[in-house]
Amino acid sequence: MSETYTKADLLRELAQAAHISRRCADVVLETLTQIAYREARQGFAVPGICRLDVVHRQARQVRNPQTSQTLVIAEHDALRVRPVKRAKNAIAPTPRALVQVIPDPQPPSPTPTTTTAARPAAPMPAALSRAPTAPADEGIFVSFRCQHCGQEIEAPVEMVGAPNECPSCGEPLLVPYTSEEGTIWHQSRTTSPEVLPPSPDAIAAMKGRTIRIELPDDL
Repeated sequence: MSETYTKADLLRELAQAAHISRRCADVVLETLTQIAYREARQGFAVPGICRLDVVHRQARQVRNPQTSQTLVIAEHDALRVRPVKRAKNAIAPTPRALVQVIPDPQPPSPTPTTTTAARPAAPMPAALSRAPTAPADEGIFVSFRCQHCGQEIEAPVEMVGAPNECPSCGEPLLVPYTSEEGTIWHQSRTTSPEVLPPSPDAIAAMKGRTIRIELPDDL
């Protein structure tokens, strides 16, 4: 087998596994391709690999960083391809310590003088006193707000750093690495002796205003 896995390698391996000729394997592969093209607009999943769908992009302005010229991207439909969860877990499973919070160093206390009494150093803010931990009965999520419409969104930690779109306004967004201050997961994961976690009623109210985006499930 060559270093780069080619279509010929794929056809040979499919033919050997199914005990059919390469010509039959080629027909099956080409048929799957045409079905995916035909059904992508309504949503189509290749079992165990990816999900295809079409999203509508609103017109928007962007800036060319090389010329500083303002460009207008017209309204259009775009194909979106997302790996299913089974493929991500098999190829690149998410490590448990993917995202960690590094607290800022505590500022030094002021040096006492003969005219001013020494003041104790201010305690570190509760949000930085310890790394956030997820409740035992919940998955690991990050929460943030859409920069376009302000909708609060929560997403699995496996999606951090990945482009997506707002489920409310459809504008493109990037899932951040840490939860935004004031959102559900920033509040529920920040605990300290001085700041108690929100009550179950408060978390239920915050969930009512939050939209969750999910990794596509395998079929």
